[in-house]
Formats: sequence, structure tokens, C-alpha cells
Amino acid sequence: MTKVVLTVQIGNKQEIQEAMSLLVAMENMEGTALNEDPVIEAAPEPSAAPEAPSTPEPPAIDPPEVLDASSMGSPMDLSLGLDTAGNPWVKGIHTEAKTTNKDGTWKFARGIDREAAVEELKSYKLEAEEATSSEPLAPAPTAPEPPAVPEAPAAPTAPEPPAVPEAPAAPTAPEPPAAPTADTEAPIVDFPGLMIKVVAATKTGKIDHAQIDELAKSLGHGGLVHMNKKPAEDIQALVALIDSHIAAAPQA
Repeated sequence: MTKVVLTVQIGNKQEIQEAMSLLVAMENMEGTALNEDPVIEAAPEPSAAPEAPSTPEPPAIDPPEVLDASSMGSPMDLSLGLDTAGNPWVKGIHTEAKTTNKDGTWKFARGIDREAAVEELKSYKLEAEEATSSEPLAPAPTAPEPPAVPEAPAAPTAPEPPAVPEAPAAPTAPEPPAAPTADTEAPIVDFPGLMIKVVAATKTGKIDHAQIDELAKSLGHGGLVHMNKKPAEDIQALVALIDSHIAAAPQA
């Protein structure tokens, strides 16, 4: 028995019927009997060409989000910049108005313990320096300066008083009369007369008060001032010593 295997690419039902008719015709022509139904193997349909693997697109990388201290729950607001002391604005320490003093530092909130606030600001200042080390922040806005106060006009100056005329010169006192000479002068018997003698004697330049004081001591008195209320004899003795000292002095 001859087994005929016919491979037919099956397209539709009509093509299968035509293939069966062809087998029957071949059997009649060869005179061979087919005891078994012909085996018709359907050719496998051509598989579709595999798609080329697509290149996976790289995952989108979002730019890193720049977080400041305020977005992480910190009371600092770095968007305002730093004040002239390098401190950030901190909620609870500085005023909610976010204004600065004339020197450019943030104003403290009312009723706050400033000494404790200054110590607390040191840690915030370090955090702000680390957060702004890559990119400096804009300086904190300074308070506008108050308008200049116009100066008051100068007060008018008082007119100068008229010049006071000079007083006439006082008349000069007449010169005292010349002291009487030794031949004609009256004897000195009291202390006022002694003092007039002393003044006249010192004007000669040949004796001074210290020397007259020593002459009085040589007479047993304490000095010239102690000649007050002394008897006339003691005063005349001192006058005599004064005249002797002047006479013995070298001529100028």
C-alpha cells in the first residue's frame, strides 16, 4: 500500500476540496486503492516577523528641589535674606512685620527676652550660613530713612551795643614831698613812724626786710613785727642800726 502525504497550505474550505479531488484523480490514474484517508498536513502559517525591541526611554529625572528652612517646618524665612548682622528672620523672635532697625538688623518682637533671643539666633545663623553657602541671598530690606528735618532759620543776631566811651583818666596823685634829710628829720618814736622808715630804707636798695628783721632780733626782739608797742628808745635804736647799715653799704 502506498501512502501519499500531500502537504497543502490551507487557505480556505474551497482549496481543501480541490486538494481532495486531486487525490481522487491520482488514485484512479495509478489504479491503487487507498485504504486510508489521505493525511493532509496543513503547512504552518508563517509567523509574523518579531518586532524589533524598542529602546526603552530613560526615566525622567526631575531637577532636585531646592528646599529652604521654611519649607521644612523651620521658623526661618530665608527668602527675605539676612540682616546686617548675618541673622535670618525667625518667627517668634522677630516682628511679624519683618522690618529692620536703622542699622539694618531685624526688629525683635515685643515682650521677648532679648538676651535669650540673641543666644538662640546663633544656632539659626549657623543653619542659615549652611543653607546659603552655595548661593548668597539678597540682603534684607532696610527701613527707609526718615525725611530730613529742615533746619530752623537762624535767630536774628542782636545788634551790638554802642561803644561805651572811655572814662577820663583819673588824676594822678601828687608825689609825696621828699623825705627830710638826716639833719632836719624829726626823731622816730613810734611803730607807724618806724614802718615809714623801713619803706624808705628798702627803696634805696641797700637793705631789705629780711636784714631789718635780723637787726631787730639783734636788739633782743622777736623781729620787726614785734616792735609794735615797744618803747621809743627801742624804736630809735633800730632806726639807728638801719641808718648805719645803709651808710656802710657800698655805693651803687
